[in-house]
Amino acid sequence: MSMTMIKLILLFLANLVSSWDLSATGINEFKLLHAELYLVRVFLSVKPLNNNTTTETATLIESTWPENYFSLLPKIFPDKALHALTVSEKKNCFLIQQVIQTEIDNLYRLWVIDEGNEHCEPKILLYDLLRGNMEVARLKCKILIGKKIISIKLDPNTACHSKYKIYITVENEDTIYVYNLHSDLWETLKIKAIDDEISGLLIPVNPTHIVFIGAENIGQFYVSDSEGSLFFGNFQRSTNVTTDSLVIRKLGSLLGVPKSLILDPMGMVYYVVQKFGIVVRWIPYKGRLKAEEHEVLYFSITEIELTQVIFGSMGSVWVVKSNVYVNKDHCDRILYHYMLQSNTSEVI
Repeated sequence: MSMTMIKLILLFLANLVSSWDLSATGINEFKLLHAELYLVRVFLSVKPLNNNTTTETATLIESTWPENYFSLLPKIFPDKALHALTVSEKKNCFLIQQVIQTEIDNLYRLWVIDEGNEHCEPKILLYDLLRGNMEVARLKCKILIGKKIISIKLDPNTACHSKYKIYITVENEDTIYVYNLHSDLWETLKIKAIDDEISGLLIPVNPTHIVFIGAENIGQFYVSDSEGSLFFGNFQRSTNVTTDSLVIRKLGSLLGVPKSLILDPMGMVYYVVQKFGIVVRWIPYKGRLKAEEHEVLYFSITEIELTQVIFGSMGSVWVVKSNVYVNKDHCDRILYHYMLQSNTSEVI
């Protein structure tokens, strides 16, 4: 058999199994909450849509990215035995209850945020992907009991110095919760913003999504709020105390309330506006945020919720969707490379 024929057969077999089809794990219908890419692996935080009152399903699945030639069957991460899969196990707080997001640090460890349930408090789990997915840390998050978690974000600068700070935002609070793995301490930052349009008046901010401006810009970040505004701040300006406040600067208004923020290597900001079903790219400039600096890269043709923007292989840009539309495909490629302009993009 020729090598060409072998390649065609392998490609055909790969297409028989969709990396987004989770039926092999017992999950048939689900909502995709978040995807975290690591080389050829992708970690899916899912919320099963299951009406069965006697059994539950796992909420963290390892699969493969759609750009891969080899599409392997998905599996429960790190192991089926560590998930609450029955009603009675929903009271076993050692088990994983409901994963809502993951992050990967520079030591290739997967940070998992489990929001818990009415019986179990939220917790953070750390798994070493280079050592057989071994659990290396477990943190009970009593400080987050009763709160609706929006997002988590690792600080790349603290990761470079092995101190590992993770920032957590919650609904309807002007607060960012910060956990320091090195010192095993929590910080609570009250967030206020300077609005240059109102004579420097300090206003409370309900932060939603954080993105750091590269490890070389120590502590600098953008953060959105629940009103659709974008702010600039620097965590280095907060002091190392249990409770503190941080003043940030309002840059202006985005094209809508964003869902996720992400930067490409050139420093351009991407975000999803679920209300309009669009993906937007903003090129940062000094001064205030202006509408004409936005580029709409993607328009959704369905009412399916957009989850996030993610960078694939070789600089490609994808939008991830919460539910299946066609061919069990949860993502659309927007750009083959982030330095290109989309054929469907519009500059506002």
